[in-house]
Amino acid sequence: MTCLELSSFHPGRVASSLAYHSYASLLAPSLNKMLFALIFITFCLMSFPVVAQEEGGDVRNFIWGVGKEDVKKFERVILFEEVENALFFVDEWAEEKVLIGYEFWDDKLIRTSIDVQKSNYPDPGDAVAFYVAREYELNEKLGVEGKQETIWKNDYYAKMPNHFALAVLNGHVDLITRWDLPRTRVIMAMTAEDFAYTHRVTYESKELSLQRTQVQNEAGGPLLAPPEEEGAGSYE
Repeated sequence: MTCLELSSFHPGRVASSLAYHSYASLLAPSLNKMLFALIFITFCLMSFPVVAQEEGGDVRNFIWGVGKEDVKKFERVILFEEVENALFFVDEWAEEKVLIGYEFWDDKLIRTSIDVQKSNYPDPGDAVAFYVAREYELNEKLGVEGKQETIWKNDYYAKMPNHFALAVLNGHVDLITRWDLPRTRVIMAMTAEDFAYTHRVTYESKELSLQRTQVQNEAGGPLLAPPEEEGAGSYE
């Protein structure tokens, strides 16, 4: 997947460069040009928002709470659509088109979804293989092994392991994998309806999701379950 890649920087290096500027003026012109270029690049990197400078970040090199305008400015793939509390970008993952959705609450990034746009495969086994490959990839990327789940909605194929991929295609079973990180809940799911697949990965901020639930409950209306409990049985 093509992700936002921001080089880390060290403000102390800027100060060091400026301190040696007078000394550098005594050196050869070519060295002066190199030093100027280094200072210019460093100051350009300093213009990036702090929320995007954490190496790796929480999702696509952004950390939770970044504002909508910062995501719009520093996400390097194609902006597909903008609505009031969300941004959508087009990208690729494992050579397949994906739609990246950033959801904001109170102008803070709270959730990101990655929707694989391919909904049909020549062989049902190819769809399951693609899902498993992405699961292994996320295990490595996230540094923890995901918890696999299969939810059977129709047990017609349940005792026929050789037809498991066909069961997924017919919508009889949903594939789900969950990762529990210190700051983030990650859920990947593959479902099917009318012989078309939906394959989505969702990243969600634990802290901001809990805050939003508390604010909504305090504002009145029906009480909402805490995100941890809600996420246990929900993957959409």
